[in-house]
Amino acid sequence: RELTLTVTPSDLQPVVGQPDLQVSLRRRDASPTVVVPISRRVSGDAFAGVTVQGRWRLVGTSGWTSVSGRTGVDGTVRLSGPRYRKALGRSIEFCLTSLSGTGVLARTTGLDCVDRVVTPPVAIATSSLALDRDVPAAAALSATGGLAPYSWALVSGTLPDGVSLAADGRFEGTPTVAGSFPVTVRVSDAGTPALTDEGRVTLTVREPRFLEVDAVVVTARTKRGRAKVTATVSVVDTATGRAVRAATVSGTFSHSDDGPWAPSASARTSNRGQARLRAPRVEVADGTVFAFCVTEVRLDGWRAATTDPVCSPLP
Repeated sequence: RELTLTVTPSDLQPVVGQPDLQVSLRRRDASPTVVVPISRRVSGDAFAGVTVQGRWRLVGTSGWTSVSGRTGVDGTVRLSGPRYRKALGRSIEFCLTSLSGTGVLARTTGLDCVDRVVTPPVAIATSSLALDRDVPAAAALSATGGLAPYSWALVSGTLPDGVSLAADGRFEGTPTVAGSFPVTVRVSDAGTPALTDEGRVTLTVREPRFLEVDAVVVTARTKRGRAKVTATVSVVDTATGRAVRAATVSGTFSHSDDGPWAPSASARTSNRGQARLRAPRVEVADGTVFAFCVTEVRLDGWRAATTDPVCSPLP
């Protein structure tokens, strides 16, 4: 006669969920805490009254500190570790060693370990960013602390039309409407479990601003057949005529003598809106005429009124 025996896992057998290890940092000293969830294998219900034993250590040292506690009605137990001095940048590890208790099928294990690198808390470092209407976005959120790389998400608020937030914190797309757009974002670090922070960031989409070359003046000083040539370029706001500082001016020198001589130069405008560009000294004949042509003027948040070269007038 054949007898079939079916064995069903007992609901007295505990199952360990993912431990949540957090570290409180004070200066360079770290105090770890882990929350361990325990459930019943069959029903999945919280398992109260389970005695959880484990041990802590600072990775790279041989000493372990043992701890124990009992799960509450929610099936979790919170176990705190010792205070580790000068632990910033190092890893703290917790290992679950055994589960026991009345009405609990005892379980001994040395495999349930979690660790975390001690870092400052992750924090959003950006409060505002500026974009320009009809210009591809070139801005990104930043954070400090935690473990890079960070992951970003929009929590609430509306981004400008045409703009989206990528997971790496970059804003993508081209804004089509000017205005102010306050949003709330969340950053998560690469730790397990991840550290997070939420914060408010204001995106300001500016109306286009245009700049133009107002004047190009070339001077040359010749001594013993060698010339020292300088071009002074003035850049102004097209709308107001005011000087524009910190604009990068690029262009090319030339002269009236035979032979190739066309050195390039680049400089930034001063507070007076003027950029001084110098050419390398060159041997020239008497009566040589020099010129300078501006080929590009650029400044973040501004557009050039024209893309045509602007050259110094001939004498």
